[in-house]
Amino acid sequence: MKKITFLAVMMCLMTLSYGQVYYAHDFSEGQMPPTGWTIDKLQAQWSIDGGNAAGGTAPEAMFTYIQQIDSSRLISPVVDLSGVTSVTLSFSHFYDDYTGAGPVVGVATRHGGGNWTSVWEINPNANVGPETVILQLSDVEYTDFQFSFYINGNLYNIDYWYLDDVLLFNPLDVDAELKSIKLPSYVEVGHDAILTGVVKNIGSNNITSFDVSYSVEGGDPVVYSVTELIWHWVNQLILHMIHQLVLTKTVLSKL
Repeated sequence: MKKITFLAVMMCLMTLSYGQVYYAHDFSEGQMPPTGWTIDKLQAQWSIDGGNAAGGTAPEAMFTYIQQIDSSRLISPVVDLSGVTSVTLSFSHFYDDYTGAGPVVGVATRHGGGNWTSVWEINPNANVGPETVILQLSDVEYTDFQFSFYINGNLYNIDYWYLDDVLLFNPLDVDAELKSIKLPSYVEVGHDAILTGVVKNIGSNNITSFDVSYSVEGGDPVVYSVTELIWHWVNQLILHMIHQLVLTKTVLSKL
């Protein structure tokens, strides 16, 4: 009879932060609109979805189709950016197309409750994403800055638009983030276990090397080094680390 073990792994990426963060929201609050946010038109079409279609961690925001030609806007709280000359806005999204002639979706900014200026817009004819969008914004030095996610057109020609992991920040020059860890729930004792980590460059410079440290069942840390890279900003790497197991039964955990 094969001996099967549960695997407990802790993995961390050396040096993690987001530089200067001005606003962050991941919809884990579980309400729509979130605290401080507002919705302009078709509020009933916006909801919180329990999945992760946008590529983040559940839950997420979701706009649902409706049979009419119209527009709607999910509007952020006011953010004080006085003294800030430029800022980075990032978010994850998935555009779930219906007919190939769907409505446009985009991001706009404003200050003082004035008119909106579009800073990113797509008009898809197929599914888009899941992907992370990174926008460099200027003309932001206001005490009452806002951004919004908008949809406009034939709203029956889309199934859903999912949004998650909204972040308004200025990145460090060199920075990285461990996005996720995947590991087998059951492994034969003495067999190799493949630990998979997804790592994202969130600094403004390319990364040429980095270290990932992990431990199994509270054992000694193992350092996995990655070198000879030209790893561009916002790109993701998938790491496959093979570990020889000599374990007893324990409870699976991901930390």
